[in-house]
Amino acid sequence: MFSLDASTQHNDMRGTIALDWPNVGGDNIHSFASTVGMDTDKYFPVALKFFIGKHNTFLSVYAVEESDETRKYDNLIEYAQSRNGKLPVVEFSKEYSFNDFLKRPEVLSMFLNALHRYLGPEDLEVVEEVPL
Repeated sequence: MFSLDASTQHNDMRGTIALDWPNVGGDNIHSFASTVGMDTDKYFPVALKFFIGKHNTFLSVYAVEESDETRKYDNLIEYAQSRNGKLPVVEFSKEYSFNDFLKRPEVLSMFLNALHRYLGPEDLEVVEEVPL
């Protein structure tokens, strides 16, 4: 089994990312997964992963096979708990432009930390904010 954590060859920096889909227009992980070719009638998308290299970018969409147990997010928690806390997912991968993806979210926030091996974001205290 492989890790779903974001990683690179050297992990010079590591961090977190958060995304908000637009409140209007129906754009969400389901519509995005559908536009990149996933059958959202058969699979329920739950996660995205990007690998952005110098020459190409790959997208992975992780999804649960659709059933009455997996049709809603709330049901997925119970489904995973009934399976020893593990949610079985299928990975769909393809080459995909990150620039095209960036047109979709309302907000995308990233935090990358060069000291991640020693200090977490909670250990950094901002004492002044200076515009660049």
